[in-house]
Order: sequence, then C-alpha cells, then structure tokens
Amino acid sequence: MSEFSTNVWFDKEIKPLEPSLRFWLLKQFKIDSMVDDVVQESYLRVLKAREKRNISYPKAYLYRTAKNVAFDYLQNKNHRLTDSIESFDGGETLEALETTHEIVDRNQEIALLKAAVRSLPDRCREVFTLRKIYGLSHREIAQRLNISEKTISAQMNIALRKCAEFIERHSDSNRPPC
Repeated sequence: MSEFSTNVWFDKEIKPLEPSLRFWLLKQFKIDSMVDDVVQESYLRVLKAREKRNISYPKAYLYRTAKNVAFDYLQNKNHRLTDSIESFDGGETLEALETTHEIVDRNQEIALLKAAVRSLPDRCREVFTLRKIYGLSHREIAQRLNISEKTISAQMNIALRKCAEFIERHSDSNRPPC
C-alpha cells in the first residue's frame, strides 16, 4: 500500500478514535502517566500491521492493540516496581523523623517489609502489588490477570497472612534477612 493511502486511511479510520481510546484506556487501566505512550505505540503497531495487510475492523484492531500495549507497559512497570521496592531506602519518610534511633527503626521496618514482599510466591506478590501499590480493585486485577475475583481475594489473604507471619518471625531480630 502506498504511504499516501495509509495516511488517508489513518486520518479517516484511526485518528478520530483517539478521544474514545484515551478515555477507555484511562478507565480500564488507570494509566494516567503513560496514556500518551500507549496511544502512540498503538498507532505505530497499527500502522505497521496496515503496511502488511488490510485491516477489516480498524476500531477493534486499534483497541485490541492498545490493550496489548497497555499490558506490556504495566508488566514492565511491575518489574520496575519490584526493582523500586528493592531499591527503596525510605528517604522520603526520613524528613519527618527526628532522631537517629527513629531513622534506624524506620529503615529496619522498610527492609523487613521488602523482605516480606520478596518472600511471597510470584502470583501472590503480583496480586498484592497490583492491589496495595497500584490500588486496583479486585475486578480490575481479575480482568488484567485473567483469573477470578475469588482467586484475587484468596491470593490477597495469603499475601497478608504470609507477610504478617514473616514480619512476626523476623521482627525480633535486630536486622531483617536480606
């Protein structure tokens, strides 16, 4: 297909969908900070596909592509979150603390919490992170991970119980396990 016909097709079929696509992405994925990136990446993928073949249902194709891009971004964000939990040093909370003793206590609590989260099974940690860090509802997590809301509740109960047990087991020692 010629570049001209692809541009005309894009301007006619895809570009008018942008406002509704943005609204849908924000509603479905709560990705305010990266909606621009998801939309642009979706456009690129749709245009690349259009170069290779005719797309019979442009709206459906765009939305499916955007959903896949959003999942990719969220999956990468989850990996970055795990990395950030690992590298979090509590610096943001230290301003409110007054004594060295409080600073040391806070750092120990943060290290213990990091270790507790790290000790969770993968699926459990993923559900816990999506719920407690990203604030997603059980329904949103269930849709995103393609599991039932009942499973989300069970995984959250397991995560909370295991974290509490981990903290209880290790809080007596002066330093948490690394």
